[in-house]
Amino acid sequence: MLLKNLNTSSIKIFFALFIYGLLFFAGNNTASAKSWYVRPASGSYGAENGTSYANAWDGWNSIVWGNTGVVASDTIYLCGNHSFSASISLGQTNATTKNRITISGACPNIPGTITFSGNSFLNINKNYFDIKKLTLTASPTSPGVYQQKSFVTYDKVIFNGGTYGINFANTGTITNTTVQNCSFNGQSLVGIKWFVYDNTLSALKNTLIQNNTFSNILTDAIEIRSEEDAPNAQVSSLTILNNVFSNCGRSATRIFGKGAFATYSWKNILIKNNIIKNHCSGFGVGGFGAESFGTNEISGNIISGTAIASGGIDVFYNKYLDIFNNVINKGTTDTVDGNGILIDMGNDTVRVHNNIVTAMTGKNNVNNSGVGIMILDSINISAYNNTGVGNRIGLWLGNTNTLANAPANIDFYNNRFINNLEAGIWVSPTVTATNDRKLLIRKNVFTGDGSGFAINDFSLGGATSNWTNGNIYRGFSLP
Repeated sequence: MLLKNLNTSSIKIFFALFIYGLLFFAGNNTASAKSWYVRPASGSYGAENGTSYANAWDGWNSIVWGNTGVVASDTIYLCGNHSFSASISLGQTNATTKNRITISGACPNIPGTITFSGNSFLNINKNYFDIKKLTLTASPTSPGVYQQKSFVTYDKVIFNGGTYGINFANTGTITNTTVQNCSFNGQSLVGIKWFVYDNTLSALKNTLIQNNTFSNILTDAIEIRSEEDAPNAQVSSLTILNNVFSNCGRSATRIFGKGAFATYSWKNILIKNNIIKNHCSGFGVGGFGAESFGTNEISGNIISGTAIASGGIDVFYNKYLDIFNNVINKGTTDTVDGNGILIDMGNDTVRVHNNIVTAMTGKNNVNNSGVGIMILDSINISAYNNTGVGNRIGLWLGNTNTLANAPANIDFYNNRFINNLEAGIWVSPTVTATNDRKLLIRKNVFTGDGSGFAINDFSLGGATSNWTNGNIYRGFSLP
């Protein structure tokens, strides 16, 4: 009868409000979210039904998952110090992308910590979980977390020790992982790792690593890579933003897909506004491709105190990669390289611009080290508006004969490299004197410290005279 007394417009409004109400309550069931509490095992906690700190569950294995226990949008508070000699896993719930389960160490009564021993770890075996404000100390022989599933966030988690902080499974697809505001300390191998070594179908997608600190890690802070025998391993949409790396044994990032080198099949990498200091080399990136500039980028990073061959930025087998607005200061090496920016083998179409590279001194008496910008077996490279101060060598052109016609189509212009210690430009003997390479070095400024070469050209026939024009050379004792 009610509807009969309403006009058409009123009926439309009525049904619109009705549908809106259904959608509102369906999409916002967090109003019924509950808080649960779990305390260390073998205690005596009242009713031990998890509903309060006084009635907390007696240890992790007492948690009730689903239906009468933890469901979508609920929070589990870990209270006190939990120790495990066997791995712990997540239970089955009705969680979704928008209504996840939170596991938090921010217990209102006493902060929660987890300590593992033996071969135990936290097994992320279910989707849709957020891990927050938790201190996790791993066993020396195991990772802190082994992640097999997707839609997982780590926020304000302290990862201490272990072989890895987070070890991603190398089978299947893992997508939508966020690691933010976390601390990785003292891992004996790697902070965050994904490594595929065989022909398994594997993918790591939509990964955000931001606002974290990595310190005192034995090798790489972040290692995401695959071997040649893993052509099906794919990485896409990887963002590394606003992190701080210090005292790492090898690199801040070691990210490359050997199986992707030939096709540049990894997609969308952004490494931006990170800080690297104290003997941790910078960013190694390989295997990423695109159809144009705009999706693969290394920019705005500050790198200082590198001490191994990888130097500041080392890129290889990338296509349409943009490297700009980075500051790289003070680098040495005990072997070769240790450069500011190394455009290594196999790159096609890379821009290097508006970077500052200073005091890359390399290794004494090793001339292929301590270079501001080194370009090897790559093609279609443009480098412009860069500044270098006090490096061993400003620009190095060379190859390792992996590409017989490279480097080629190089345009190095409007750069300023001043107070070079050994040479302004160094051309390797392996770069043959063929003008069809189109190696253009134009309108640059190179100055020395009163010694060294303006252009040290070992190429057959000294073809740099055909490649260079409009440059200014000052302060060199040799031409």
